[in-house]
Amino acid sequence: PLVSEVDAYVSTNRADVGYLSAYINHRGSYSDIKTFNPISAEEWLGKAHQMSNRIGVNGGKYIGRYTFNGDIYYDADIFHRYAQPKSDDAIDEVNYENIALAMSFGDSFADMSKVNFNIYAAADYYNDKSEQLPDLERKMQQFNATAGLKLGRNIGTKARIYATFDYQGSFGMKYIKQSSNNIISGSVAYEHNINKSIDIRASIKYSHDKIANQKSRHHILPNVYVGFNVAQKDTFVPYIEFDSRLERNTYQHLQQANPYILLRGAEYQAVPNTTIYNLRAGFTGHTTNNKLSYRLNANAAFMSNALYWINVDNIGFDVTTAAQNIITLNASLEYKPLSTLMFGAGFKWMLYDENFADIENGKPNFEANLNIQYTHHKFAVGAKADIIGSRSWSFAGNYFEGDVRDNYTLHSYTYPVCVDLGLTFDWFVAKQCTIYIEGRNLANSKIYDFALYRRLGIGAVAGIKVQF
Repeated sequence: PLVSEVDAYVSTNRADVGYLSAYINHRGSYSDIKTFNPISAEEWLGKAHQMSNRIGVNGGKYIGRYTFNGDIYYDADIFHRYAQPKSDDAIDEVNYENIALAMSFGDSFADMSKVNFNIYAAADYYNDKSEQLPDLERKMQQFNATAGLKLGRNIGTKARIYATFDYQGSFGMKYIKQSSNNIISGSVAYEHNINKSIDIRASIKYSHDKIANQKSRHHILPNVYVGFNVAQKDTFVPYIEFDSRLERNTYQHLQQANPYILLRGAEYQAVPNTTIYNLRAGFTGHTTNNKLSYRLNANAAFMSNALYWINVDNIGFDVTTAAQNIITLNASLEYKPLSTLMFGAGFKWMLYDENFADIENGKPNFEANLNIQYTHHKFAVGAKADIIGSRSWSFAGNYFEGDVRDNYTLHSYTYPVCVDLGLTFDWFVAKQCTIYIEGRNLANSKIYDFALYRRLGIGAVAGIKVQF
């Protein structure tokens, strides 16, 4: 495959005035990928070009102890539905753009001996220009707005208190005009450190969640963390934590989660937001010489309206929601026998308690990684292996007949364990110049992030990093 990458930044800063920067980010890949459908046992070659682009400007003006910040950027992303067979009616291109503006004014929350505040607001316009089926010409557009206020202050020398008020709104236009999604939230938080041994963080958040044509939902979202720094040197820190959050499922969020989403029906049915509660316990630490660091925890997640993706007629994905519980075990370590040499390893095991008996969740049952990095004053070389456990996906036929899922012919298929091998090499030509080479998916594994849609095979990227 042909791959292109660009990251360019230009910035200026004056300590008594402010800062200004402009940037361009680009990622592209251009190739054909052969798709194998395990349900029909058919195989075909599809155009798999992908591209993501961002251009933006951000800056800040210092006004005494306060800073006024602004950021404006434009995104343009293109994907192709290469997993569908070629035909005259094929809907090939996924193409969307987003222009966003964000502003804030207030403190940095570094010195909280006085009341600190930050007022923020943002707005963006999202336009989906993707190809549609010939008899379903639709336009999907979305306007988003966010505004809020954050306050904070020290209480004595060891404690802090915060308060936040926040609004997030999304308003669909054209085909998704019945998809307004509004969340109004308020929260208070408290942090306290006791004799550098016990770290306590607690907050409570209330959110009012209203989606068009759905009943209002009220959420109480507590967060509590208690950590015990046993030796007061971070060498062994057991902790227990409970956190919760509300994740938005607007059309824009869904398409960014899965660019191959495909809408159907006379009217768009808004997807409820996902609520997640996590209970976690574990420990972190490192040896006294800092050569070995480690982390281990167990997590129980309880989710309402978790997303389930279903591949439909090879073209794209329908989405539905249901309750889902996940038990996760996480372990990771990093070992540095020398200042120039680093070994790392991680493992995550997941057990799912599903609400659906016939729809797969598309998530791996385990993930693992191994990596090594050696850094010399003239060069750096590294290797990594990411191991992804088996993933089961649901496939549906008869998608365009009748109501959603009413006439589905459901099948499932499990993709086997796969390994993503990579190598990196950096040559430090000069202080301001580095030439790099990356080898990607060197085992040429068939890695599927979505059913039928696999990643690029074996490849390499070479480039140059210049700073001046």
